[in-house]
Amino acid sequence: MTSVHGAVQHPTHSPRRWSRPDVLFWGVPLALWLFTLYFTYKYATNVPYADTWAYTDLVVGLQPVTPQVLWAQNNEHRLVWQTLFQVLLARYTAWNQYLAAFPAVLFLGAGNLCFLWYVARRYRDLPQLQRLLLLGTLSFWLFNFRQHEILTWNMMACWGLLHLALVLYGTTFPQFAEHGRGAITLGFLLVLGTLSTGQGLTLCVFTLLFSVVALVVRHKLLKAHVALAGFALLLLVVYFTDWHTLPYHPSVTSGLHQPYEAGRFLLALLGDPFATTPRYAVQAGIVVLLLVVASLAVAFRHERGAALWTLLVQYPWLGMTGIVMVSIMVGRVGMGIEQAVVSRYVPMGALFAATVLLLVCDTLPRFHPSLRPVLLAGLFCLTLPVWYVHYREAVVAGWTQRTVFNAYRDCVLAHQDSPESCDDGGALLPVKDALDRRVKLLRDHRMSFFAQTR
Repeated sequence: MTSVHGAVQHPTHSPRRWSRPDVLFWGVPLALWLFTLYFTYKYATNVPYADTWAYTDLVVGLQPVTPQVLWAQNNEHRLVWQTLFQVLLARYTAWNQYLAAFPAVLFLGAGNLCFLWYVARRYRDLPQLQRLLLLGTLSFWLFNFRQHEILTWNMMACWGLLHLALVLYGTTFPQFAEHGRGAITLGFLLVLGTLSTGQGLTLCVFTLLFSVVALVVRHKLLKAHVALAGFALLLLVVYFTDWHTLPYHPSVTSGLHQPYEAGRFLLALLGDPFATTPRYAVQAGIVVLLLVVASLAVAFRHERGAALWTLLVQYPWLGMTGIVMVSIMVGRVGMGIEQAVVSRYVPMGALFAATVLLLVCDTLPRFHPSLRPVLLAGLFCLTLPVWYVHYREAVVAGWTQRTVFNAYRDCVLAHQDSPESCDDGGALLPVKDALDRRVKLLRDHRMSFFAQTR
């Protein structure tokens, strides 16, 4: 199998002894993962936040756990796994929301490490220094503290699970595309992603897109391709059965009516891992997009019609995360450009940028062998200070959120007969009456921070 520009992709099953640089490399992402876990340990709180309050009636037993409840539409999502997780959390931990923050970090870290493992084996014959610079840069991009919201919000387990499903799908997909192997595994991942969030439908859309490309480029589909495409289509049909539009959400056609705003929104999503404001995120997104366009131009110049096939097979995350960000734009562009730079969307932008870097690394040697090490060294040197700045901003945001949440918790615990006298300032839930009612339910059932004071 070859990359976009003819570089041989070596089998991933050949044995290779570990060297000191390998140990050094794996020490970096593992340390970063542990660091994110420490961030969660320090700044997560046992206080429900935002959409998590919607589960109050369910976890205290006022609403029965039924298939209809699990399948119920939550905004544009069907959060089957998240709902099950909240039920189990209520059953075994009195709905401890401090513990609820950790699964997202575990899933996100596992997905990042799987991606880095795939890259390490794919580029095993890269010169040692270049390989370390590539993997080090990717580690700091993927374990980026711009995504601090995912590290502390107790509603993010489903988002971390989706990230893991996307990575595993991408690592299995090349063998499936070329030889039809792994269809059952990919089918399982389709279900896993679909029941995580609405963006999990990306895997279904990507599978159907691949089938179309296979027909156009190779004029045939393997039986495994047909079976998986049929299953993906079935999941889409089932997902949208009894679907209803949301009156308080902007129309899904907002992007068509505002093409300029839709374009800016997508650029901001692309640059989200590297900037905290819409202006700078758009600028970073332009750079990422230009790199993609330039690499695609080279690919189509050398491979012509086969380039699209090679791109989907060798760089599947480019298509998958691109579809995810388009779906986010469709659902959020009507809410303003600020929605594009929220912290929870960073993992998808980071995975997209990481895949773009792989594409560029495979493109540069066609022009001059020295361009790739220069690029990797430059990016690594730029990444370190940017990562540190984002970490410092995350610490401030985490400390502020923990302080506000715990202050409200302490006030409620001190005034349990009249929790409505405590004001959260809209930080926990915008509607004060709804918050007061749900807090009283937790008090009466001794759940969450009424059972635990962490």
